[in-house]
Amino acid sequence: NQFRARHTFNFSLGAGTTVYGLFEIPFLPLEVIRHKMDPSISFSFSPNFTDPSYGYVQTFTDTLGRTLTRDQFSGNPFGGTSSSESRRMNISVNNLFQGKMIKDGEEKKIDLFNLTFNTAHNFIADSLKWNDLQSSMRTSVSRDFDLSMTATHSFYKPTTSGTGRRNEFVWND
Repeated sequence: NQFRARHTFNFSLGAGTTVYGLFEIPFLPLEVIRHKMDPSISFSFSPNFTDPSYGYVQTFTDTLGRTLTRDQFSGNPFGGTSSSESRRMNISVNNLFQGKMIKDGEEKKIDLFNLTFNTAHNFIADSLKWNDLQSSMRTSVSRDFDLSMTATHSFYKPTTSGTGRRNEFVWND
């Protein structure tokens, strides 16, 4: 029966750059291969707003002695107060390989393939802090045919049953 305001925030910071490389190939129809690499890294933070210091959730004890919490914003159209704390780092590297050929005295640039890698690190996870490394490659073999591949690579060893992962890096041995 009264107006209440909930103020939330999150913080993120990112950086990226572009690096170019040229490789001369004297024996193929391609004269030069150009490699364009775009690495980026970002950090993000979002607190747990159900922490009592924010004042959005009340904790009390009922007549049976049970400790209960109540979110004063639960049931509203915009959802309850966020309880998911997040501290993450995202890393990605996008690669573009292009070729330059000279045909009939005319210079022509073609995109050979794209290669992308990305992963993330969860600073507040109790184990398995690194996400799987996702990689993808895409190329246009011809004007009418595109080829793309994706792969997932785990940094962690599998469990003895082979159905999950254990908190041990594959390169530890």
